[in-house]
Amino acid sequence: MSLFRLLFTRRHRAPRPARAPRPVVLCVDDDRDGLTALNDVARREPWQVLSARSAGEALGVIARDEPTVLVTTQRLADGSGVELARKLRARWPRARCVVIAMPDQLSAVAGGMQEGSVARCVLTPWRERELRVAIRQCLRPESPATTRSARAALPA
Repeated sequence: MSLFRLLFTRRHRAPRPARAPRPVVLCVDDDRDGLTALNDVARREPWQVLSARSAGEALGVIARDEPTVLVTTQRLADGSGVELARKLRARWPRARCVVIAMPDQLSAVAGGMQEGSVARCVLTPWRERELRVAIRQCLRPESPATTRSARAALPA
């Protein structure tokens, strides 16, 4: 290569595509072991994971950060998962919510799903794969309302 070319020509590189921001997953459970299990599922994925031990603490996180997906248990010491999902969607309408519920809590969760506050319901005892699939589905732009196990249990 000539000296002229080295000095006076630029090497054009294709611009690097901008990285999409990592999705933010907020995990809420008032049980320490349950929260650890939720965090373990989410940390194995390319997501930023935030945690809260109560609905009140989760509302503080929601005020500071915009979670892409909320994963919460229906029964919390200071509220319910559906109530928390409503408050999240009021502040961040594009956020999606996964509620983990026991079979006797399905009527409340079904109400949240019908109003659009809850995107997915996973029944307890939950399996790691099932929860991970529910979160991934919430990260897609448009997706059906429930995971397989909860769909069968919802009232018609």
